[in-house]
This record gives sequence, structure tokens and C-alpha cells, in this order.
Amino acid sequence: MLSNVAVAQLDEIVVTARKREESLQDTPISIKAFSGEDLEVRGVTNLFAIGQYTPNMTFDKAATIGGSNNAAVVYIRGIGQDAAVPTIDLGVGTYVDGVYLARAVGGALELIDVERIEVLRGPQGTLFGRNTIGGAINITTRKPTEEFAADVGITYGSDQLAIVRAGVNGALTDELFAKGAIMFKDRDGYVFRPDGTDFGDEHMFSGNAAFRWEPVDSLTVDVNVDYTHSTTNGAPFIIESLDANAAFPAFYNGFLVPPTEGCFVPPPVGMGSTNTPNPLCYNAQWLPADDSTDFGTLPPKDDLEVFGVSATIEYSINSNLTFKSITSYRDTESQYALDQDHSPLTLFHVETDTEQDQFTQELQLLGTALDDKLQWILGAYYFEEEALYVETITFPPVDFQSGGTVDNDSVALFAQGTYDVTDRLNFTVGLRYTDDTKRFTPDQFIVANRNDAVPPPLVGFGPGQVPPIPPPGFPILPPTQATASVSEVNPMASIGYQFTDELLTYLTYSEGFKSGGFTQRIFPPLAEAPSFLPEFVSVYELGLKWEGLGNRLRLNGAFFFSDYDDLQIVSQSMSVAPLVQNAGTAEISGFELDFQAVPGDGWLVQGGIGFIDGEYTEIDPGTGLTLDNELVKTPEWTATATVSYTWELANGATLTPQIDTTYRDSYFSNAINSPNTQQDAFSLLNFGITYQTEDGAWTVSVLGQNLSDERFISAGFSEQNGPTSSLGTAELIRDRGRQWRVAVKRRFD
Repeated sequence: MLSNVAVAQLDEIVVTARKREESLQDTPISIKAFSGEDLEVRGVTNLFAIGQYTPNMTFDKAATIGGSNNAAVVYIRGIGQDAAVPTIDLGVGTYVDGVYLARAVGGALELIDVERIEVLRGPQGTLFGRNTIGGAINITTRKPTEEFAADVGITYGSDQLAIVRAGVNGALTDELFAKGAIMFKDRDGYVFRPDGTDFGDEHMFSGNAAFRWEPVDSLTVDVNVDYTHSTTNGAPFIIESLDANAAFPAFYNGFLVPPTEGCFVPPPVGMGSTNTPNPLCYNAQWLPADDSTDFGTLPPKDDLEVFGVSATIEYSINSNLTFKSITSYRDTESQYALDQDHSPLTLFHVETDTEQDQFTQELQLLGTALDDKLQWILGAYYFEEEALYVETITFPPVDFQSGGTVDNDSVALFAQGTYDVTDRLNFTVGLRYTDDTKRFTPDQFIVANRNDAVPPPLVGFGPGQVPPIPPPGFPILPPTQATASVSEVNPMASIGYQFTDELLTYLTYSEGFKSGGFTQRIFPPLAEAPSFLPEFVSVYELGLKWEGLGNRLRLNGAFFFSDYDDLQIVSQSMSVAPLVQNAGTAEISGFELDFQAVPGDGWLVQGGIGFIDGEYTEIDPGTGLTLDNELVKTPEWTATATVSYTWELANGATLTPQIDTTYRDSYFSNAINSPNTQQDAFSLLNFGITYQTEDGAWTVSVLGQNLSDERFISAGFSEQNGPTSSLGTAELIRDRGRQWRVAVKRRFD
């Protein structure tokens, strides 16, 4: 026997987007918020999956060129960054309990014990600071409490997915509480090589421990420790197309393979590289017949180890004044490899070894004044990091080492205050001063060349057409430190008006910037490390937040216009290796609307829609772009909707089916808009059903994801159009496709 469950109204959503707890409906920022329970029902175990459910956001977990399968590549409202090297900063900042994660590699976090995730759209340059020009992802983990609780969960699904998770919480003493959680995750890959290697596999252990000490009512000390170790075969790239007459394939076929093999017929006699099936030749024979096959032979590798510890001290000086300190240290080590020619031959191989550690310290003073009409915050922030990034790259004519060491630091002072002029009208003003210094010391040189293997000029080739290659040991960049510094002041101002008790409107002007840096992937050799300037954005946002019908309907929307200057792009116009350049200016406008509704008892409907109209207004001709190019990873329309209904069974248990769908318009995966990296518009459909006992002790759920089996593109790189075509290849990562899983969870209280 079934009966519907009475759901009188929507639950209040508490966020910390302004460094203090407040209702989502009182916060004049465009925010998409997820609770831990919501993520669990959707089967979300990794941070990148929130991109599917957030309008105007794109989140991929693999970076091109290097091959890491654990890199956060995030764009919000058309602004982000897709280069995952330590000389280039992110365009969207990720924060865990107030701690900034500086690098993309390791940023696709496993979600173990999350209380909520807030996606803050638009620059958060005042309170969150540097490199949040596109927005911020604010993650809050669950804190220990004195009540004992424990849980264990097991998930099994398609591609031999197996997840085991366990957690425990409780009091160690009257003043000290602790909680901990661990998760093991294992899954087969879905792109296969003839040697039995499967790419896209997952083998991961992650754990965290949290401690809360409350010696007196006015003092709270939180200490968090997290650790992740992931070992996989690598990102599931496949080769999409191949131009064997591009520079490097033609060099290989024409000079490094004996002429008797028939791989190359030099002009004007022939047409260059041939289509012979001779396995010594690099040509279209290595294109797979499907999107789940790869013919590469470079030994697979994608290892990641992350350790982090943070301490947050919060002291209530009096009823109007609170002091807060956030101290953190994080260490990340990663090694990964990519066979970029995707063949049994050795043409384009990249092997990467990187280490990064960072230290941050933030001090905050929060207070109220003028009979609580003024809420204010003053803060100081310090950040430093050291990184070693080394790539060993193999091309047909040469092997070389790329990379070097990075030493960055940043200091900031910030202030923000909100003053209630009346019960309905308020003003918010904020300001942040940031001083960034970046140092890059290249360690790049020729490892080997194949000059001796090049025969005298063949018919159709003149002397000098095969460029001389420097001898081994020759520096690609001088091993001298390059330095870049920038000081910026970012203001914001907002006016909010509460038209009714249910309707808040606001108008905000805000600025953000992302630091400049250096291109570390260089070939051919240069006299100095190429640098690029900071990028800047100024955003005007008009928003509304409305909750009515007895708290059964919530609508939060925002219109925005962004003036985007000196935007940084990955350009392929001047070098074998892509350079980061300042492309010019762009204007981006659009809107997003998030909604939640309880149309009847037991029902919950939620979702959102986003629209982006972005265009370049000025272009530096040296980048190889034109005004007709579209912004990278920026679909025009995005939408998501979720519908669930909860029945109460005769024994008091509940049964909740849920269906959700997402839609994304077409977009390009790289700045030069290569046609073979364009993703067409697509929709995803998920369906799940959850059973929970009356006391909540047992939860069983069945979930089907991507039921329409869409193999959409999540990362793409091409050197087949634009001013250069050295590699002649286009490679993609496509989604895994249709998936299913069954999860069982047991709680102990």
C-alpha cells in the first residue's frame, strides 16, 4: 500500500558565499547549490559531475596534451582555462572549507563527506580573490558532532564499478569530536588497446579525518586532513582524424622510414604520404573503426597522490565581533603519459612528472555594527607555492625535455560591508588589493635528435628543407629565472532591494582578474620564456530571488553582461607547441534561472536554464583567431530538470523514483574551433529509484545514467586547422556512455 508523503515547503538552503552563513535567498549572488544528500541521490561521487547540473557551466576532468585524467577544466559563463600546467592559473577557483586549490591536476575531487557545494557564477574578486575571474566552486565538508553515527555503503555498476565507503562520527571527549570517512573506487576502462590496456579506468583510495575542539562556547577549532591516491592507465583519448601530410608525419614517412617501404612519394612526383597498409607507415590505417579502440604502445601511466591538512580557528570576541583564521598545506604529486600519435609507432609521446606544494594563510575579522544594520568583514590572505613540472616529449626528428620549476606567491587585503539603509534597501561595497609574483625557471633541453638518420635530400626536396636540429644538451630555453608581477585592486558594489518579503532584487558591478604567466611547452628553441599578461573582466549583473506560494516555489535568476579584456587562450599559431596568448577582447551576455518547486505533496521539481551570447570584439592577429571564432567550451543554451516523487509504504518506508535530464548546445573544445573537436547539441537522461526504511537505517538505490547512450566530447585537441599543422592529428575524449549502478547504504546511530 502506497501513500504520498506530505512535503509542506522547500527547505531553506544555507550558503557561505559571503564568508558567513546566510540563506541562499538573502545572498545577492547567482549561486547553484547542491546538498550532500542531493549529490548522493544523483550518484555523484566526483566533483566534475556537477557541471551537468549547473547551467552556464562546463566541467571536464581531463586536460589535453599532457593526458592527466584527474584535472579540473572548468568554465563558467564562458570564462575558464583548459591548460593544466603550473605556469598558468585557473579561471574558476575551487575552495574546500575556505582553502584555495591552486592547480587543475588533482582538482577533480572525489566527494566523500560533503555537506554542500556552491557554484558561484561571475567573478568573486573581493572575498575569494585571485583567479576567480569566471566564478568559484565553494565546497563545505561535514563537521564532527558529539552524537555517535556511522555508515557503510557499497555500490556496484556497469564496467565492473565497485565503490566501498565507510564513515564514523562521535565524541572523543566532552570537548573534542571527530569524524572520518574512507572510500575505495574501482572501475574498468572503456578505450582499449590490442595489448590489453584499458584507458579511462579508475582505481582510487580517498580518505579524510576531521576534528572539532570546543573548549569554550566562544572558541571552535577545526582540523581537517585528506588524502587521495589514484592509479589508472590514463585519460581515454582516441584519435579522431589524421593528416599524414602534416609536418611531422611527413617527416617521419619521408625521412625516417626507408624509401623502399612506400610510405612517402616526394613531390612533384607523388603526393607525399601514401595510404599503404604497411605497418611501418604513419597514415590513416591507425584510425580506429570505433570510439573505443586505440593503437598506441607507450606504457600507460596516470598516478596521482594528494595530501592536505587545514586548521580553522573561529573565536567570538563578543556578540558583535568574530575572528577567524584558516591555515592550510597541500602537496600533490602526479605522473602521467599520453601516446599522442595513437599508433604502434613512436611519433608523438608525452610523459609528465609533476610535484606541487602550497601553503595558505587567511585571517578574517567579521562584525556587525550600528544596531546590526552594518555587517562587515576585513581580511588578509597569503599564498605561496612551489612546483616542479617536467615533460619528456618525443617527436620524429627530436626528443626533448620541457618544463621547469615554479615559485609563486600572492598577498591580498580585502574588505566588504553590507549596510541596511531600511528594512528593504541595502548597499554592499567591497574592495580587494592583490599582489602576485610568479617565477619560472626553465629546465628544457634537447635529449636526442635524429639528424644522422636523415638521408640526403630526396627528389622534390631542396637543401635546407629539413631544418637542422641542435645537438643533445642544447637548451630550448635559457635556464634563467623569468619573473612576472602584478598588483591589482578589484572593487565590487551591489544594491539590493526587498520588494516584498518573498522577492529580493539586486544590481551588482564586480571586477576580477587572472594573473599572467609563462608558456612552458616550447619548441623550437627560443631566447626567453614566452609570457602573457593578466586578463580582466568587468561584470554587470541584475538578479532576483523569489520564494512564494507558501514556500513551495523558488525562482532565482540573473542577467549579466561581461566586458572581458586580454583574455588568455591556448594558441596554435606560432610554434609546434601551443602557446598561451592574450587574444584580445570579448563581450559576453546572458542569463541563468534556477528553480525549485513542490507542486503537490510528495513532489519535488528542480532545475535551471542558462543562455550565453559571447563574441570576440577585438582579436590579436598573431593568435590565428578571427572575430568569427566562438569562445571555447561555451554552449549557447544549457538546461537541466529533475522530477521526483516520494511515496510512503505501509511499513513507514519510503520509495522515491527520480528522473532528470540535461541539455547542452553545441560548442568547440579548442580556441581555434577545429571542426573535428566540435560537440553537437545533446541531451542526457538519468533515472533512479531509492528505497529507505522508516528509521533511515537502510537505503537502497538503483540508478541509470546517460540512458540515451550519448558519447559526447569532454576534451579535444586538434592540429589540423589554423596557421600551423605540425602534428596533423585530432584527438578526443568521449563520454563512457550508458551506465547503471546499484547502491546499498547502512546507517548506525
